[in-house]
Amino acid sequence: MNLRFTTALLAFLFATLRFAFADTLFVGEFSIPWQDGWERLPGSEPIRYVGPEGLRLTVDLIDHTQRPGYSAETSRKAWRRYAKTELPKLATRHGAITIPLKSHTQPDSSELIVIGFDSVERGKFGLIFLHISLRGRAAQFALEGPGRSKDKFGLFFEFWKSAGWQSENSPNKSLQPTATPVMPPAAQEIMPGVAVAEH
Repeated sequence: MNLRFTTALLAFLFATLRFAFADTLFVGEFSIPWQDGWERLPGSEPIRYVGPEGLRLTVDLIDHTQRPGYSAETSRKAWRRYAKTELPKLATRHGAITIPLKSHTQPDSSELIVIGFDSVERGKFGLIFLHISLRGRAAQFALEGPGRSKDKFGLFFEFWKSAGWQSENSPNKSLQPTATPVMPPAAQEIMPGVAVAEH
């Protein structure tokens, strides 16, 4: 392997890594490493971003910790039940499930539930990530765009290893935070054209 080839290879790898993790997305008290080049749609409710290559992202943050009688364990169980019953329904409304519902334990012991689907007719994929914190707060990221879910899953799954809830006073904000709703509005959309009942 000559020096010129090695240099070119390292430059390519560096550029790829920089593209993949060039930004940190802050939404309320939730942060996640993210691709560069994403912009929030102003005034969108729920929170929506548009990214490169026709990708779109819809974000819902739900924090029930201030409700009377709140229990972290009860909340986590409720979100798992929601994921098991509602996410497959949501996926099949948009296409065929290609990545079955699966739960992953994160480095901080929080839980990440994922499902993926493809729409052959539309030529688009969808990935839904539901992050359940140890305190029972939930962050749901619905990603869609052209392509296949299995081709996109690896890149976006890696981002979640460093995702989590934290103070909005972080000095490293790269995108402006948005308000965190205590409860989701009734029938709040998590993807364009799809409504989910209040939890």
